[in-house]
Amino acid sequence: MAIPLRIQGYRRPSRPKRKRERVYDGIVPLTSRETELFVHPLYVRQQYNRPDGRLDVYMAGVYYGTVMMDFKYRPRHNFWEKDRINTIARTREMNQLIAYSDSRSNFLYGEDRPSSAAFQRLSPVAEVWALYPVKEGREERPTSSPDHSLRLIPLSPGGDNEHVVQEFERVLKQLLQDSAGFIEGLPKIGF
Repeated sequence: MAIPLRIQGYRRPSRPKRKRERVYDGIVPLTSRETELFVHPLYVRQQYNRPDGRLDVYMAGVYYGTVMMDFKYRPRHNFWEKDRINTIARTREMNQLIAYSDSRSNFLYGEDRPSSAAFQRLSPVAEVWALYPVKEGREERPTSSPDHSLRLIPLSPGGDNEHVVQEFERVLKQLLQDSAGFIEGLPKIGF
């Protein structure tokens, strides 16, 4: 799997019917006033607003949610300590990753929703991914922190990273399932 080098704020659009907008190193707005459906569909409520990557998912012009990604260029134990997750002694990186999931959107599941105030309380972020390298010869599996919508995923250059593709497929299916109770009558389009 090749991951191309991109410049800050780079956006790569995809097919019109099922759109997955990829944003590299883009700034996420801090208020709802700064959002725009096909540019910045969500905003963060905490100080961290610059993930390394973002995948915004749309179908038939409706925003279904986002996967935020941060690339950690060091082993997992250097930025994530499982024993600190439910304490005030979290590392800066842990707070950053958890903060990304504290996002909101005026556009989640469409602009013409019956009660936008209720939808405003839902997080549009399906998961936050921390991608990190693993030493050659070592094998690690993705792990998660469900309370924080967080997934820690090994991704090593030159390695077999098929599990990352599987993670994308899984989270995209999850976005569709999550939307089922909110979106009626929209076409069911697979990824």
